[in-house]
Amino acid sequence: MKQKEKRITSDRLLLVEGKDEAVFFDEIFQHQDVTGVQIWDGGGEDKFKSTFHYLSGSDGFSKVRSLGIVRDAERNLANSAFTMHLLHPEEIFPAHTESCRYRH
Repeated sequence: MKQKEKRITSDRLLLVEGKDEAVFFDEIFQHQDVTGVQIWDGGGEDKFKSTFHYLSGSDGFSKVRSLGIVRDAERNLANSAFTMHLLHPEEIFPAHTESCRYRH
């Protein structure tokens, strides 16, 4: 399915880096009877970051209450998990800066 054809269908969204991660989490969720979480394939390493910008403008994003993000380490194990600017949500979701603030 092309990114343009996707739409947010749940208030719980798990964004994963690519197809392998999507299949992995789909299988785990089925095995554990986890329901109500939409798994969103981020399109792979090269498209993953741009997917954040696409999501922020998508219909239904304002209703998302839980957003999980999964990506693998690729070649740089030490830094890879921290390269998505998660401490600066306005860079990822500029249209929804207030809704992205960390809450306890």
